[in-house]
Amino acid sequence: MFAAGSIGLPSALAIAAVKGCFAFVTRGFTAGIMSLSGGVFSALAMYLLLRHANKIFGLIGISVLSALCHNIGQLFAAIFITGTASIAYYAPALAVFGIATGAVTGIIFRAVMPALQKVTNHFHL
Repeated sequence: MFAAGSIGLPSALAIAAVKGCFAFVTRGFTAGIMSLSGGVFSALAMYLLLRHANKIFGLIGISVLSALCHNIGQLFAAIFITGTASIAYYAPALAVFGIATGAVTGIIFRAVMPALQKVTNHFHL
């Protein structure tokens, strides 16, 4: 979320791509595709929500919605890889875990935001 909000969408997408490539190299094709699709969907969601709906959802809400988008991206990748849409039955469980992890991530991000802003101001990012 920090990358999408402070250094922009291209950099956030580049970070997601590097993370996906790392997963591909270290864990194989499936992990790479899952990481890349989830990362790209969530980075796009974060960027758009931070730009257009920050006051509506706040950091925790944006984090939850971005986590859900990450899960949706991974679900689409799993459907593509397996060739079956029946894998979508995992969506409710993914939603529960996405909400939980998104909320925790948002709370942590809100807590460390002052320190990140100091670093950003110090280095003029």
